[in-house]
Amino acid sequence: MSYQLELQNVFKLFGSIKAVDDVSLNIDHGEFLTLLGPSGSGKTTTLNMIAGFEIPTSGDILLENEDITTVAPNRRGIGMVFQNYALFPHMTVYENIAFPLKMRKITSDKIRTMTDEALELVKLPGFETRYPNQLSGGQQQRIALARALVFQPKILLMDEPLGALDKKLRDHMRLEIKHLQESLNITVIYVTHDQEEALTMSDRIAIMNDGRIVQLDKPVELYESPANLFVADFIGESNFLQGRVAETNGDSAAIETKEGLQVWVHRPARMESGEEFSVAVRPEKIQVLAGEQDGPHEIVNRFTGRVEEIVYLGEAKIYRVGLAPDVIIEAKVQSGPFAVLPISATLRGFDRSLEHAALNLGASRFQTFMKITFPIIRPGILTGAIFAFMIAFDEVVIALFLCGSTAVTLPKKMWDVIRYEIEPMLPAISTLLLLLAALILVLIGILQKRMASRMTAK
Repeated sequence: MSYQLELQNVFKLFGSIKAVDDVSLNIDHGEFLTLLGPSGSGKTTTLNMIAGFEIPTSGDILLENEDITTVAPNRRGIGMVFQNYALFPHMTVYENIAFPLKMRKITSDKIRTMTDEALELVKLPGFETRYPNQLSGGQQQRIALARALVFQPKILLMDEPLGALDKKLRDHMRLEIKHLQESLNITVIYVTHDQEEALTMSDRIAIMNDGRIVQLDKPVELYESPANLFVADFIGESNFLQGRVAETNGDSAAIETKEGLQVWVHRPARMESGEEFSVAVRPEKIQVLAGEQDGPHEIVNRFTGRVEEIVYLGEAKIYRVGLAPDVIIEAKVQSGPFAVLPISATLRGFDRSLEHAALNLGASRFQTFMKITFPIIRPGILTGAIFAFMIAFDEVVIALFLCGSTAVTLPKKMWDVIRYEIEPMLPAISTLLLLLAALILVLIGILQKRMASRMTAK
């Protein structure tokens, strides 16, 4: 198989320090690969060797089967967006973007056309005469991206390009870069220490530590199946429990901690009784229930603990639960609208064995849902719908009652936007969807009655 870029046993020494230690990497055409790791892990040095700013102490770098290990940076045909953007302050936006074209001795007419196309690509036409200090951070980032793409490079390198932006703009630019990469089908090698950036943008991620790649995989595999303790700790958040293998049962094994907690896990190929292991549990995988709730029957690991602290994060809450002396785990519970509570409570309390019993007694899955599941969960669904309507209606009415029709309050502002400023088609579609949902509920009720009458007739 032919790869676009290959790193073969690359080393880089700075004196006696191994900045990059025996890195081998194959990158496909059109792939978005991220080098992710803590500070000093060797990711930026690896990127600089690909760009030609650093020469490997040993090893080879091949671009489209051509050895570029010692080729000068300006002869590699590689574009790069720098962390501080590196826009030339004494040049206008047009001159910045045109610079790589002038260095390649492109004709003036073609430079104008290609520069205009690059500005259109990053959605900044009309900015040609501005200087970098007249641009916002997001605009500077786009101009740097346009300059790196205008000469149609074989590969685009990006060295933490979103690090200087605020979170909201960073989230927006993250999606823009990914969409642009997909539309151009260009190979991108991206360096960051931000896990969220890496997980949302990458086709594959190379986790680096101490100059080595410790795991190279797709984002979901890295998160769900980390290769070692470092990766599990570095990617996302985890609760760690250390213990020994106390029992094995087929493809499952029980890890017992020194505090006496026993955790059942999927058994790796090499796991014997008495061996020491660390168990990593993601906070969002933990379900927190009140003392009287049993939870789903299929949950194997159940523990009783005391909630020591609740941390509110806006979109979620972190519950810090003490399971034993000196053993505190964190559970992440997503926050939801109030109307969801009766629905989620109904679903949590539903006994799945009732469905199993219906299936065992000859009902199909559709019949089981219609005759068993839906009648039991319907009150919770209706209660949630009523709550949603009451809360939405009540907030607008109370705001008008207390503050008058001329006051500007958030609920009233939202109501005015919906009523006067949004295109008429949007509320119409929303109304139709609401009516459709109500119609489905009515039809289900009618269908249930007909099925019941047929069963009675038989």
